[in-house]
Amino acid sequence: MTGLVVVVVMPPSPAVSIANPAGGAVFSAPAVLLLRAAASVSSGTVTNVAFFADATPLGSVQVSPFNITSSSLAAGNYSLTAVATAAGISTTSAAVNVSVVSPVAVSNSVPVVASSHFSFNYNADVGLTYVVQKSSDLIAWLPVLTNVASSNPVHFTDSVPVSGASYYRVVREPNP
Repeated sequence: MTGLVVVVVMPPSPAVSIANPAGGAVFSAPAVLLLRAAASVSSGTVTNVAFFADATPLGSVQVSPFNITSSSLAAGNYSLTAVATAAGISTTSAAVNVSVVSPVAVSNSVPVVASSHFSFNYNADVGLTYVVQKSSDLIAWLPVLTNVASSNPVHFTDSVPVSGASYYRVVREPNP
């Protein structure tokens, strides 16, 4: 008597990763985020990618490119994941952790002129992008320095102009 052998072949699991935003990114509240996932399967088609902030669904996409724009996220820390589905099998991406902060008001300290340099400090949220701008007429503003704040306050120094007046302002950039 011969035995019957039954072989069950399961379809391959999809692969998925979050391509945007980068882990550790900081956004100002209320944050509207572009979420992008890379998803594939060795045979067949990825039929859905769902995005989550912690356990809260943010949206899903059925065709590539797998991108959504999230609704406004309040201040807090979030663990973002994407779940890709192909042939009824789902895979969850590694988590990408981001922070959303209630931004501080940008304010400058009293400026100091010493040794041919002009300097001041300004309040900033670590991780957010700021642009220091300069003008000679308070109408046309030119960027002098763009930086991602690594501390609070941020110290800024510029050379004292040879002639004429210079005015400075600091602008917080919108979320990336």
